[in-house]
Amino acid sequence: MSQLITLSRQHPDFDKYLLGNFSREQRALPVKSLNVHTDAETVTFRLVPIGLLQKPTWFVVWMKALRPRSFLQVLVPMFLILSLNLSRGTMVNFPMASLATLAVILLQAAVLLRNDVEDHLSGTDRVPS
Repeated sequence: MSQLITLSRQHPDFDKYLLGNFSREQRALPVKSLNVHTDAETVTFRLVPIGLLQKPTWFVVWMKALRPRSFLQVLVPMFLILSLNLSRGTMVNFPMASLATLAVILLQAAVLLRNDVEDHLSGTDRVPS
C-alpha cells in the first residue's frame, strides 16, 4: 500500500527523499511539484514499497539513460577526423586514436548522466511540459 507525503525544500530529509535513500523498504516517487526553483518548493511523494515497484531491465535503463543517438554528436566528428588523417596518411598511432575515441564516448556518457541527476535534484524534470 502506498501513501503520500508532502515535503518542502527546507525539510531536513528533502534531499534523501529525492535521492531515494530515506528508507531501505520504500521509495519516494515524486507526484507533484509546486514552486520549483524557489525556496518555497514543495514536492508530494508517493511512498511505495520496493517489492511493488516494477523495474525495467538494466539494458532498458542504460539505453534510456545514455540515449545512444546522442553519441552521434561525438562519433561523427571523430570519424571525420580519423578518416581525414587516414586519407592523408598522417595517422601515426591507431591505438591512441581508438583510446581517445573511447575516452570521448565515456566523457559524453558521464555528462549525460550528470545532467540527468542535476535535472532531477533541481526539479527541472518534474515540471510538466
